[in-house]
Amino acid sequence: MAPQENPEELKSELIARLETVLEEMGRLEIPASADMPRLDLYMDQVTTVLEGALKDAGRKPDQDKVLTKTMINNYAKDGLLIPPVKKKYTPDHMLLLTAIYYLKNILTINDVEQILSPLKEAAFTEEQRGEKVRRRARSESQEPERGKTVSFREVYDCLAVRAARQKERTAKDVLGMAEEAGEAFPSGGDGGMMERLAFIIAMSTDIYVRKLILERMLDLENPEQ
Repeated sequence: MAPQENPEELKSELIARLETVLEEMGRLEIPASADMPRLDLYMDQVTTVLEGALKDAGRKPDQDKVLTKTMINNYAKDGLLIPPVKKKYTPDHMLLLTAIYYLKNILTINDVEQILSPLKEAAFTEEQRGEKVRRRARSESQEPERGKTVSFREVYDCLAVRAARQKERTAKDVLGMAEEAGEAFPSGGDGGMMERLAFIIAMSTDIYVRKLILERMLDLENPEQ
């Protein structure tokens, strides 16, 4: 009777490495609003909290900086982030910074601002957004300031749950690409080189096309940009 083959031994090096990476990615969790401190924090505390919350989101978690003080100051100065209150940052600031962090890794800062601007207008008052000129103009015209129409934390938590589900779907899709690459180019005398190349091309094309679709959708929303 022929000995049974061990499934682990039949895996290509590409599949084995990918499964290791996906296992590591399984530890990547998008923080919920309940995971953030409920107190207002100073800048040093904010960067420490976000380093812990987003430590697994970078390429090299032990080396990469998540968000620096300079980045956060620039985001506030440019209006991407709502300004701090007396040099303190609220839990909403940290959730907004989390969203900015993920978006800026694939899109330009202008695109991130375009995406988040409607949400900020709906979730924060003009005073929270630091729009002093617009507040003064409204005061002079007796027009009341627009208040919040949505809960930022509720919207954030809903989006975080959907993002977590998409992460799981993406992991399955990526593993499928690797398996298809192995079927097209079974490991042989090339040491798995063609299998690896086919997988990289498939992944790169997938990322490129998805990014281009998103960018062109944003361009349609704002053709003058």
